[in-house]
Amino acid sequence: MKPLAADQVTGVWGTLLLPVEGRGDIVWDRLAGQLDVLLTSGVDGVYAHGTAGEFHTLDEAEFDRVNAVLAGRCEAAGVPYQIGASHPATPVMLDRIRRAAALRPGAVQVILPDWVPLRDDEVVRFLVGAAETADDVPLVLYNPLHAKTQVPPPLLGRVAAEVPQLVGVKMAGGDAAWYAAMADAVPQLSVFVPGHLLASGLARGAHGSYSNVAAMSPRGAVAWYRLMTTDPAAAADVERRIGEFFVRHVAPLQARGLSNPALDKFLATVGGWADIGVTLRWPASSAPVDAVEPARADAHRLLPELFPA
Repeated sequence: MKPLAADQVTGVWGTLLLPVEGRGDIVWDRLAGQLDVLLTSGVDGVYAHGTAGEFHTLDEAEFDRVNAVLAGRCEAAGVPYQIGASHPATPVMLDRIRRAAALRPGAVQVILPDWVPLRDDEVVRFLVGAAETADDVPLVLYNPLHAKTQVPPPLLGRVAAEVPQLVGVKMAGGDAAWYAAMADAVPQLSVFVPGHLLASGLARGAHGSYSNVAAMSPRGAVAWYRLMTTDPAAAADVERRIGEFFVRHVAPLQARGLSNPALDKFLATVGGWADIGVTLRWPASSAPVDAVEPARADAHRLLPELFPA
């Protein structure tokens, strides 16, 4: 795959979720089937091993096998892909970066070492080392709100100056002042924000999303993104209704302590576009199956734009 420049990291990217059974055995034929649906959905790219992909639960053989499935099918389909090489242990993460980069994806995604918060110099030092390990494969930094070390715009500007391989970031977004600070600090980077906030984010300067909305409906997330470019007011109204849906059906699960991977698998099961299921790998708790049908009915009623015929 051709290395991705920052201006090529745009739009809606779909994540590969782990279909599992029992205490967490990956069902490989269902994984491949899910990927085949993603590759025909119109998403701008596909990635593996984000938070929703439960990267922290994989052993190294599983990590490599997921990558082989992803790379083979994406290369055959001509769809850009990224490989998340994250791991809480820094030596393991560097080895994952090395093996992921050997497959020549469009980019490799990384988190910061996550057991203790890092000082600014340590953030820069790690990302310099990650870039050296990836050789000439570009990097994307995953820095969501639950990361131990938050990277504000000024520090990100310093990182971008010292790590030219960094082409993008995934962050939680912010208010108008945050977007202005990002535009000032890192105008050269692609900035991705949460999928359910993409219409307002795009209007303020974001470039796309590694999308939880695509987890619910890949084709619908693509249709909504196109609406953002043709009818921003209508797209903003869809975002408002997505927010209403999340308040009704996602926030209560969050309040019960369910994790982001559980919520994304729940959304995928609500969408019903692939045989994924709500089950997370042991010992994590999964969303209740009996919450799916009421959410599905509300999703189709509130958000018909996300379920095109």
